[in-house]
Amino acid sequence: MLFLSNQEIPNKMIKIKHQPLIDDSISRESLTVFICNGSYFLTNITIFKNSYIDCWGLLTLEEFIQKVEQGWVTVELDDSDDLEISIFGVGEITSGFEYIPYKTNQDLITEVKDIIAQLNQQPDSSKRCWNAWHKYKKDQSENNRINLQQAYEAVPKHNRVYILKDQDLKDFPIRRAIYPNEGYSFQELLFSSEISKDLQNQIAENHHDLKSKSQEINMMQQLQQNLTELSSIKKKYEDDIQNFINQKLSEFHNEVNLPIQYLDVDIDNVQNNKRYKTHVSNFKIHINLEI
Repeated sequence: MLFLSNQEIPNKMIKIKHQPLIDDSISRESLTVFICNGSYFLTNITIFKNSYIDCWGLLTLEEFIQKVEQGWVTVELDDSDDLEISIFGVGEITSGFEYIPYKTNQDLITEVKDIIAQLNQQPDSSKRCWNAWHKYKKDQSENNRINLQQAYEAVPKHNRVYILKDQDLKDFPIRRAIYPNEGYSFQELLFSSEISKDLQNQIAENHHDLKSKSQEINMMQQLQQNLTELSSIKKKYEDDIQNFINQKLSEFHNEVNLPIQYLDVDIDNVQNNKRYKTHVSNFKIHINLEI
């Protein structure tokens, strides 16, 4: 019993709220949220290992959940054209923007609980789903499938793709197991397959082979281009030689003033030590004489 001004007051009538001792030794994590205090303020809240949350005041987990349900702490914005958001130390956002949330307020509550579990080295919702998945893989009973679905849906939506800790698999295998009738892309079906790793390795090998063949094709195309250019240069020089011969033939004709029946000349291409040479041989001028 307590006594105040000589009046007796029962202990059960006195409620004392004990503030926890928060110091630097207590592990913590931060999350970004909106505080709705007249207008919206983008800020960070701090989650402590001892289940207290600092969001403009120290709250228990239960009090924090109440604040979220009341809309004072939120990640969901009202559908209004008159919204204003203050960002501490940066500026303000006024109407005319589009906000696309990655999570709901319920996801926020679950995420805070997960952080508290992680800080206390306890399984969070993702770990519980991971355990349910491996249990289902060993025994694909309907009961295990239902348990897996419940564990999966308990994970915050924005964290579900990271459950299996595989950037390629994501959450496709789990979704394929619990939602078999959902529409899936070829990639999702591929990576949700039990032999997906073997397929991925085979695809990687095929890709390497295709890349090597592509390099060979590129080399052949480059070689063909070089040969085409070489042939063009060769033709140019042959034309130059022919023009030179015609010029000399014309000079000869003017000099002797005799009719020329035809010109006999050979232009040969000779390959020697992988190099080509062009030379003129058997140069003959045939004159048509009539007596």
